[in-house]
Amino acid sequence: MDDYELLSRLASEPMSHSGRISILTELFGSSLQADMERYVDSLKQEFVLWIYTLFSAEPPKSDIVAFNFGLFELENGFELYLSGSLRFDEADSDWPCNNDYWPEGRYLKSTTLNGINEKLEDNVKEPWMVVQALVIVMLKDYLDESGDDFDRLTGLAGSRIATSFDDGDIYVVR
Repeated sequence: MDDYELLSRLASEPMSHSGRISILTELFGSSLQADMERYVDSLKQEFVLWIYTLFSAEPPKSDIVAFNFGLFELENGFELYLSGSLRFDEADSDWPCNNDYWPEGRYLKSTTLNGINEKLEDNVKEPWMVVQALVIVMLKDYLDESGDDFDRLTGLAGSRIATSFDDGDIYVVR
């Protein structure tokens, strides 16, 4: 199974946290397993605080049906942001570009993702792929633990949730 298939499996298949970490280990090697656990935990803590603050200050309109947690690369790391769409079509990779919900506070400003290149560049060929996998695992873990909270915060039960790099593959996690 190639790396992209493992990322798709990570996003689409129901599995436990330990199953997700097992796939991260398969993708990036056992020498990074402890780091992956720390990165996921740290990113999830930042994410929960940000998402609660964001949705409290800037709730989405009731007609938003999907959210994309987008990623892009910075000079020393990566940035995660949130956008929402009035439509969702898994066959159409442009739906995340709608930006129908485009809040002022859309950027996470994560200390975990900022500077991660330095930590990963000596250990993996593609740091962006590690970041994509970490975000998938973090989102799946969060939704397993607090999906009802997300629905209450947004007021949009059952909304679709995805993550993608700008101009990259979209991974639907719910």
